[in-house]
Parts: sequence; C-alpha cells; structure tokens
Amino acid sequence: MREKQIHNHMRRLLGTLLLAALIATLFVPCVSAANQSGECGVGVKWSFEGNTLTVSGTGAMTNYTEQTPAPWHDFREDIRVLIVQDGVSSVGDLAFYDCKNLVSVMLADTVKTIGYYSFAECKRLKILSLGQGLDTIGRSAFEYCESLQSVRLPSFLRTIGERAFYRCAGLRTVTVPASVSTLGVKVFAYCTGLISAEINASISKLPAACFYGCEKLTELTLSSTVTKTDGHAFYDCENISKIYFSGSITDGEQLADSVQDSLPSFSDSQIVYETNTEKGKTEVKDVDIKDDTVVSETVTVNKTDNSTISTTVTSKIEVQDSVVGETQTTVKIEAVIEKEEGWKELVDEIKEGTYKADEGTKVQVDVSLNDSKEITGSTLNDLAGKDVNLTIDMKDGSSVKIDCERLEKIDEEAKIEVTALSYQLVENENPTKHHIKTIGDAKSFLLSFDGSSEFDFSPRIYVGRSYAYQIASLYQYIPGRGLSLLQSVKLDKDGYATYYLRSTKSTTQYLIALNVKDVSEESAIIPEDMAADYGNMMYYETIQYVQTGVRMFMGLSLFQFSIAVGLVMVFLFIAVGIVMSVLYRKKKLELYYQQLKERNS
Repeated sequence: MREKQIHNHMRRLLGTLLLAALIATLFVPCVSAANQSGECGVGVKWSFEGNTLTVSGTGAMTNYTEQTPAPWHDFREDIRVLIVQDGVSSVGDLAFYDCKNLVSVMLADTVKTIGYYSFAECKRLKILSLGQGLDTIGRSAFEYCESLQSVRLPSFLRTIGERAFYRCAGLRTVTVPASVSTLGVKVFAYCTGLISAEINASISKLPAACFYGCEKLTELTLSSTVTKTDGHAFYDCENISKIYFSGSITDGEQLADSVQDSLPSFSDSQIVYETNTEKGKTEVKDVDIKDDTVVSETVTVNKTDNSTISTTVTSKIEVQDSVVGETQTTVKIEAVIEKEEGWKELVDEIKEGTYKADEGTKVQVDVSLNDSKEITGSTLNDLAGKDVNLTIDMKDGSSVKIDCERLEKIDEEAKIEVTALSYQLVENENPTKHHIKTIGDAKSFLLSFDGSSEFDFSPRIYVGRSYAYQIASLYQYIPGRGLSLLQSVKLDKDGYATYYLRSTKSTTQYLIALNVKDVSEESAIIPEDMAADYGNMMYYETIQYVQTGVRMFMGLSLFQFSIAVGLVMVFLFIAVGIVMSVLYRKKKLELYYQQLKERNS
C-alpha cells in the first residue's frame, strides 16, 4: 500500500516536470535557415547558407561553360559572400560569372588558378582577398568588376591573362609584382578611374592596349626590363605626366619613342630616372563645363601597406550672364583598409586631407574592410561630432552606416569588434504562431546580430533586389509578448533596407517582414537616394534612432527568467507538498499501528 502511494507521487512529480519543460519551450522561438549544397569538382563540395557560398574539399573546381553553368547559377543573385577554403586548388571557368550582388571574395592560399571569366560581370565586388599561393589569373577573370577600388596581387603571381581587369572602372591604383612574367593584352583597358599603376613585371614589352582608355592615368612606374610598348598601350591616356623608370637613359629614350606611338604628346622629359619619392600618392585634376556650370574635380590616391585611400573633391559653379554663383562642393573618400593601422591613415585624411571643403559640407566616406577586424575607440572618438557619413562594408557581406555627427565619446581604450556590427539574415521558412499573429502571411526573414552595440548606427541589410521599393518592417521578439514593431523603411532600388538603431543585442531575435497589412507606407522611412522623389529633403533631420534588444539575465530574457523562477517555485511548492504529505501519512500510519498495538495488549 505504502509503495503504491510513493509510486503515485513519483508519477505526479514526473508529470509536473514534463509540464514545466513544455511550458518553457513555448518561450523559445524557432530559427531555420535555407541550406543548399552539392559537388563542384572531384573531391570538392559547395554549400550555400544565408548569403554565403562556401567551397571546400581537396582539388580543382569544375570548369563551367555557358551551356553547362555552375550549380548555383539559378540563385547567383542571392550570393553576397564567397569563401574558398584550404585544399581547393582552383576557381573554375565562369564559376561566378554574373553574380551581380557578390561583394566579398576570400580565397585560401591553396588556390593557384582563377579560371577565365570566373568573376566577370560581378559589378558589386568590392572586397577581394587573393591567397598568397595564387599563380595564374585567367583571361577576363575580373572583367567589368566596376566596384573594385584596389587589388593586392600576391608576390608569387606569374600570369595575368588578357583583359583580366578590363573595364574595372572603380580601380584607382594597382601594383603588378616582379614575379609576373606574362601580362596579357588589354589587361587594364578602360579602367577609367585608374590614376596610378606600378608594373614591376619581368617583361620586355608592355602588352598591346594595356592601358587603353585609362583617361585619368597620371603616374606610372615601370620595371627596368620594359623598353617597349605594343600597339595602343597608352591610347587616350592624355593625363600621363610622369613615367618612373629605373633603367638606362638609352632604354628610357627607346621607351619614350615607343610610348609616343600611342600617345604623340608624350615627351622624353616625362621619363623620370629615379625612384618615386612619393610612391603611392598621386593626384589628378579635371575641369569641365556643362550647361553654364563649371565642374572641377580633384582626385588624390594614397596607397600604403595598410590602406588604399582615394579622395574625390568635386566643385560646381554656375555661371549665368557673367554672374558667378556659389560654389557647391562635395567630398567623397573611398578606402580599402588592409590592417588596423589603416584606420589612422583614414582619420588623418579626413582631418588633415588636401581637400578644401566649404563649412557644412558633408563628407561621404566609404570603407571596405579587407583584413582589419576591429575599430578602436580612439578612431571613433576622432570622428565623433564631425560632419561625416561613414559606410563600412565587411568581408561577411554586412554593411553599416554611421552618422559621425551623432557619435558620442566612448572609452579611449575600447575596441569595437567589427563582428559586433555584422549580422545574418535568413528566410523565415517556418513562422511561429507569434510571427503569424503579428505579420499574418507576409514574407519574412530572421535577422540576428553577431554582437551587441551601444551607439547609433544604421545596418544596411540586403533583402533582395526582387523586393526593391517594398516596405520592410523590423520587429524584435519579446518572450511572452510576441513581436514588437521597431521601425519600417522602404527598400531602395537595389533591395537594401537601412534601419536607424541606437543599440542591438546578439541575444535578441529580430525579424524583417515585407508589406505587413497593418503598416502604412506613410510611416516608412524613405531611402536617401529616393528622398528627392518625395519632395522632402529635410526629412532625415527628424529620423528617430530606436533602442532595441531584449534585456537578458544569465542567458535568459527577464520574462523567461521570471517564468523559470516561477516554475522553480511551483516545483518546490509541489515537492514540499509531496514530502509533507508523505510524512503526514507516515506519521498517521505510525499512530494507527501504535493504537492498534495498545488495544491488542
């Protein structure tokens, strides 16, 4: 009898624990991510998750053709990051051709060959990390990669195929290492933004049309082995003022004669027989008149081991009936940061640059982070309060904007990990009941931040070009309450949603939903490049940055912690009740047996 009672109590206790576990799971949201994978070579595999395509294994990738494209061809516009891991020896022909939204490429040191047209037409590619083992860049490998600003070619590279960087309009400077023995024709043709180049290659003749159409090319450094140029090597390069040449005067005169074949205005006096004392720093000026407006543009490029920084100052002056109007000046700085020290060089350029901007001129700074992984507190302090818009593109495809005028001073020794500003976005394939209750059947994505931030910044999140101009509402999940609306914005023409946040937390689950019925278009923030269409340029002064992030304690939200404490209290109450009940029954039985014994005696 007594054993049966104890057994019943144990069953009740087990049931209570199972009920508590079931209740607790109701407060933990479900997260899912789209995942695709397959083979792309013998011993080589690929996988796609979120916005990142990863190639792994051992061996060479398959070479693809227009008739037999890569297995990710149908969703190539969704790829923003490519990681080729150790063991893979090549990037196949046409492997990533026309991946329009690819912004970051990281190749392992084991990659020896980049096939022809591998990254051609990747017009948004900005961050390119080439492995040190790279031997060959194939024909047209980076053709029409218009957003590339700087390329660090590895020191053991041997071959650069024809048209490898053809029409890379954003390329400002390039250095070809001495290890290169083969340079193809038209390799830098129509790189219309190219200002300086250094060709240290072990070649005797500059290939045909090498710099054809590089209209801003100002300074060039050639190795002592180059004594001739092939046909039209410098066609339409009217801005060339100096060619640094370390060879003999006789070879230099021969070189000058050869250059004159494609650039008749070039003279022997433009050959400089000395080392470039300002190596890496070049300036070019241009003045044009368009419809009674004088447009003056000055571009300065400075390349070091830590960074490549390009500053463009554009001044416009309207002249009507001999009356000169006010000067309108815009300043844009583009930087590729290779090492942490590059941040200091960028700050120096912003604070002490050669440009002269009118007071009140907003400085637009676009930064691509190649190897640098953090921003020091001193860097942000140096920019705090300045009229600077800072946009940072990271290797993982994340992009954020910081209005430095809003920045407040922080701990001088603090180091803000770049990963704290990074985020992951995946399609919400299995909406929970909390999601459906708030957003209905709206298309949605799960958003998470890799770290926590405590200052104003604007994540620029790529949702998808096919969703351009739709309303994207940002929510955060609050356990026990469901989704809470934070902010709504209109996607820009490229499919990016820019939110204005005061803080984020890595432990908070965020959600982006498109065209939610309860959200009106009038309440959405309009993208900056579309503000003129709405006739309200002052709108951005009224933007409110929102505080986000659910407060946590011991890894749980305060609500979850309260529920957990409540469940523990209930459990203890039940356990104490069971123990008291058992003791009471035991005492009662002892009393009963004692009375029975007294009667029998």
